Amino acid sequence: MNVSRAMVLVLMAASLCAATPACEKKAPPELADKTSVDNQKTKPPANGLISAENMFMQVSRDVMPSVVNIRVFQEIDTSKMPDDSYHRGGGGEKKSPHSEQSQGSGVIISEDGYIITNAHVVSDSKDITVKLSDKREFKAKLVGADAKTDIAVLKIESKEPLPKAVLGDSSKLQVGQWAIAIGNPFGLDRTLTVGVVSGMGRADVGITQYENFIQTDASINPGNSGGPLLNSKGEVIGINTAIMSAGQGISFAIPVNNAKEVATSLIEKGKVVRGWLGVGIQPLTPELADGLGLTGNTGVLVNKIYKGSPSEKAGVRVRDVIVMFDGVEITDVHQLQSLVAGTKVGKKAEIKVIRDGGTKSLTARLDEMSDKKMTEGGKEEQKAELAKALGLTVHPADSTMTGGKYKGVLVVEVAGGSAAEKAGVMPGDVVTSIGKADVQGLDDFRKAAGRLKKGDTAVLMVMRRGTPLFIAFRMEP
Repeated sequence: MNVSRAMVLVLMAASLCAATPACEKKAPPELADKTSVDNQKTKPPANGLISAENMFMQVSRDVMPSVVNIRVFQEIDTSKMPDDSYHRGGGGEKKSPHSEQSQGSGVIISEDGYIITNAHVVSDSKDITVKLSDKREFKAKLVGADAKTDIAVLKIESKEPLPKAVLGDSSKLQVGQWAIAIGNPFGLDRTLTVGVVSGMGRADVGITQYENFIQTDASINPGNSGGPLLNSKGEVIGINTAIMSAGQGISFAIPVNNAKEVATSLIEKGKVVRGWLGVGIQPLTPELADGLGLTGNTGVLVNKIYKGSPSEKAGVRVRDVIVMFDGVEITDVHQLQSLVAGTKVGKKAEIKVIRDGGTKSLTARLDEMSDKKMTEGGKEEQKAELAKALGLTVHPADSTMTGGKYKGVLVVEVAGGSAAEKAGVMPGDVVTSIGKADVQGLDDFRKAAGRLKKGDTAVLMVMRRGTPLFIAFRMEP
């Protein structure tokens, strides 16, 4: 062994703690957690250290029995599936609707047979079979699935206690820690791969609605979906969910704390109950902050208030910038979404907003989120129908073309190379305000646009496919 390799192994060994069994034999049927591991008595190695190789083998021995192979017969209509950059356990050409068998992974979290996996592994399932490491097979019942986080829970019945994994604490994870994935990639039963935690809090990757992923370079492939991501103690720190096909060594896992919360709700209530504030929000860019006369770009910008929602009752307004929610400073859209969703329904939450240059405190009593409220409270249909300004050519948006739900002017052309085009204004957008002035027709549009001077920052509110959006850009000199 050369000197450099020896030093690496010494440093590696010095950084690792003694292995702790991750599969209990006599634990109660409730979800396992880190406390149950700490209470177990283990015999430390004689020298107080453990090699990386022995650590990986120990994790494999302890956790492998709790990792399951999931086979599902699904109704698949790939002709309607969008093309995207992420593979979750499938592939091939799009076909007409048909029954298809797919495979994924899962991890047993209680001795009485509850299993966590991905929602996409078992979606549209007709028949689910779970195979254990000892070759036993069980028919599984789908307890519940949550597409917004891509978590599902299965239940199998066994006369004997089942081997369970231990759920760790993903809030304590740090970049650079060991990450060990166990699953069934491409149907290769119980494969173990090793890497590190490459990043935390990954969002805007287009996988789920609520995104707060662990990024890892541990090798994860189709079939790994739903399997556990583990730390060096054999504790589950995440549920593997997706890989990025555009690059190697970039995979994502749902933090176990999030998965545990969703799984508990599915087991106890059969669904996930989330708090609802009833606002549309978007990032506050420097351009938007400048155009709205704000100092800095902390917080998120409100672009929509749902009718009858807690936000409307609390007095939140479009153009408010939410800088604090329930005592937590707001830094980005995903953070606020997660905080609101995780707030108990009925709780009164203080909201601090910046409005007209000052700070205002409001109180909202959160309601329960439902698809019906999201649809009825804010769905606008984007239909519509000369004046050139801001690099835009617009037509009146006839109220009959928008179902009478909103008024404005329809963008039919955006000048090539203009500031509006660079900022993202698109044909088909309906401009409903410029600055603080509402735009209900061509006259309003001309007046509001005419007040802008070269060098000013224009802030447009547009409706795009039924979704409100603020767009800001500087008027070209």
